[in-house]
Amino acid sequence: MRPGGPRTRQLNDRSDATWISTILQNKIAKFYLSPLTVPGGTNPTVEIRAASDGAAAKLKIHIYDSTTMTELAASGNINVNSSLDNAADWTLSNAERSNIPDAAYQHLALGIEMTNNKSVRVYGLALNNSAPGLLTIKGPLLVNSPISSAVRLTGTKSANKLQITNGGNFQILNPGACSGCNHTTVTCAACAWVGTQPWTNYANSIPDPLRALPALNPGIYYLEHGMSITGSAALTCPAPCTGGVMFYIAADSVTFAGSSSINVPALNSKVFAGGLYDGIVMFQARTDTSEVKIAGNSGSGTTNVFGGIVYVPNSTQVTLATGSASLTAKAIVAQNIKVSSSVTIG
Repeated sequence: MRPGGPRTRQLNDRSDATWISTILQNKIAKFYLSPLTVPGGTNPTVEIRAASDGAAAKLKIHIYDSTTMTELAASGNINVNSSLDNAADWTLSNAERSNIPDAAYQHLALGIEMTNNKSVRVYGLALNNSAPGLLTIKGPLLVNSPISSAVRLTGTKSANKLQITNGGNFQILNPGACSGCNHTTVTCAACAWVGTQPWTNYANSIPDPLRALPALNPGIYYLEHGMSITGSAALTCPAPCTGGVMFYIAADSVTFAGSSSINVPALNSKVFAGGLYDGIVMFQARTDTSEVKIAGNSGSGTTNVFGGIVYVPNSTQVTLATGSASLTAKAIVAQNIKVSSSVTIG
């Protein structure tokens, strides 16, 4: 095992600097999961982030009851090559799901088995027990990434996961592509469909659209150590909130979790910096790579509202909604975005 051995912490830190790796065929590294709720109408999906060290490799995933280490389900061989994130996620069949008692979701473990004597680096492993998220874009979707999984739709293959409305099209920087995009998973009336492919490629990378915007001096809401809103806390700007608000995140992560909620309008008055930041509701420092995450039940009662542009250009992970969390925003500027619950942008 390298580096640090088979500890769940190494796969749960959201960092590609840590992983587990082995070339020992039919040896299984096991990881305990936190308690999970029983899935509703959608079968669980094991999500895998992995790459081979060289030659194409194969692995299997096992699900155990961690109290007895009884195997409850196992995948078939999953092909892994040297391109990170190429591995196919495993969505359990009805028969596989029926083998997992409801009570077992409180104490499950996952196992990784290398099956063909090739070395695989596994960077992340998770069991998603919620229904697939639907990302709605009111306008064009431009993905400024040239990799084969620039957009990656996972989970139930028959579920609609991406909806592009208001005459918007779908473009990806050449030669980038979308894994899992087809007429079932993507709804886009204005897209230039080629068979089951809804996107077209564009040739030149799009520069940061807000690259000329200078960072703030201390003022407005200048947060030196990020922001964490949890429990039942609500972040709002009392009416009439003349001029709106903006959060400048100088360092550290932003988290909305628990049953928290947020509803804030963006800056809209020349009172602040002469109108330079009008329309911006969150600005994360370009030197800050910390995570921005909305998770759990945040926004499940009243949808979270960012009434402007969320500008987080260098965050290594932007999670807009998981579980029963929800969010609306005018626009998002980010390196990468993960969605597994309801999000509307535009």
